[in-house]
Amino acid sequence: MKTKLSSRATALSGLLFTATLMIPAMSIQAQEGGSFTGQTLPPSTYRGTSQGAATGSESSPFLSPAESDQEAGEDGSFRNRPPFVRDAPQSNLPGSVPPSSGVTGGSFSSTQPRTNAPANTGFAPPPSSSFNSTTVSTSGVQQEGAGPGTVSGGSTANECTIEECKVELIMDIEVPARATGPLSEMNVELNQLVSETEQVAKVDDQEATRILEQATLKYDMARTISQDRTAIEMAENKVKLATTEYRVNYNLYKKRSKTRQEALRSQYSMQIAELEEVDARNQFEIARMEAAAELVNVHAARETVERHQILSPVNGVVLERFRERGEWVNRGDKVLRIAPLDRLYVRGVVSADNYVPSVFDNKLVVVTSRLGGRNIEFQGRVVRTDLEQQGLNEYGVVVEVINQRDATGHWMLLPGAFVNGRILLDRNAPEQSALGAPEGDNVQR
Repeated sequence: MKTKLSSRATALSGLLFTATLMIPAMSIQAQEGGSFTGQTLPPSTYRGTSQGAATGSESSPFLSPAESDQEAGEDGSFRNRPPFVRDAPQSNLPGSVPPSSGVTGGSFSSTQPRTNAPANTGFAPPPSSSFNSTTVSTSGVQQEGAGPGTVSGGSTANECTIEECKVELIMDIEVPARATGPLSEMNVELNQLVSETEQVAKVDDQEATRILEQATLKYDMARTISQDRTAIEMAENKVKLATTEYRVNYNLYKKRSKTRQEALRSQYSMQIAELEEVDARNQFEIARMEAAAELVNVHAARETVERHQILSPVNGVVLERFRERGEWVNRGDKVLRIAPLDRLYVRGVVSADNYVPSVFDNKLVVVTSRLGGRNIEFQGRVVRTDLEQQGLNEYGVVVEVINQRDATGHWMLLPGAFVNGRILLDRNAPEQSALGAPEGDNVQR
């Protein structure tokens, strides 16, 4: 019995020596298969691996398959133990996965042979492979590599931020002189608020006023004549008298008391009276038409006088005065420049890589301006996008903003200022008539 145990101990020592020599080769082979990190492990780390578990060989270099389920004791006997039990804890293995990671299965599997391609060994992947690419979809535009709900430029999936946008006038009107002559009045100053049809300047209109007065007098005369029916009444009475005389003379002619010539004379007198009545009526109609013609002249003369007045075409602010009082102006010369400030344009740029122009059609926009140490919000809408890109990856958007007045009546948002804005991609702007200031307090302190 002692001889048998001694032989077995000698055989076991030989096997352990052989395993010690083969550990480096196993480490290199496992690295190629994705199961090891290339470090040399002590022979006591793994014991009892099954056929083809680590090296891919047909037999284990540690113990025979029949003895893999047993372990030799100090007395040389073998006691049963679970297969594939590792003497060293798994957490001590280089590159091992902690139990809390949720990865099942060890690095050595008795059912999965080694292949040339790296296998799912349970080891933690390298840092470069741990990136989880997320795709964010914003109105049909996909952005890869961004986090959930965010887009480039600090925007979110439902908003697009535009920064350092310039405020511009929607229109500015150079008001011209409509008549020739010296400027007799200049009624406005720079930066003064004016209303539509307000008289802002005036060209000397003395001559035009005199022509208007003459035309008015002529019209009054023609109107008086056109209202006079005296000539018609006189003609009517003559017709009555001539008709009566003709009847009397005709009866006397039948009784042989009047001659034929006298009867004919009374007949011709009656016909002449009737023609004079027609002429009187025609003259009356002519007088009425002449009065109407004089009225047209009055309107023309009045319009000439009005053309000497320079009126504001819009509600706005006087930005510039080109002429001063007393200067000579010709018809068409510009005198003032007036611009409406109730609505303004804000121009910004967005990334062509992240958005297509159609996503901005009529979207609601909140514009923020820093005034007096406070952030003041203005509401607007996208009215158009530029057809041409600006630079390589940007194109412009134009926002129409509703301006507001302060407590003194002055406009708060002025042309030339730079503001920031947020385009709400999930909200369409209301009707233009309903578009106004944001709800609640629009001043953020």
